[in-house]
Amino acid sequence: MKSALEIAMEKSNKMEGRSRKGLNDEQKKKIAERRSIAKAKVAEAEIMMNSRIAKVLGEPESVQLLREGFAQEKEKIEAKAEKDVEKIREEG
Repeated sequence: MKSALEIAMEKSNKMEGRSRKGLNDEQKKKIAERRSIAKAKVAEAEIMMNSRIAKVLGEPESVQLLREGFAQEKEKIEAKAEKDVEKIREEG
């Protein structure tokens, strides 16, 4: 299943007249590995956030700050992973 970003990139490429070559097995493996690593990093960040939230549960402002920090960290991790995936695709 393709991510929304992949679908958007394909549409953009089609509109610009670029076509994407098929991925070889090594590229597919690298992409899957990179996404798996990103998923693990997000899970780790979420665990850390939940641990910190448990310590400040009675402080709603602190909880909100922790959640916002997690959201930013997650976005950063996912953006880097997609950037890495795009580099892998361009290698072929």
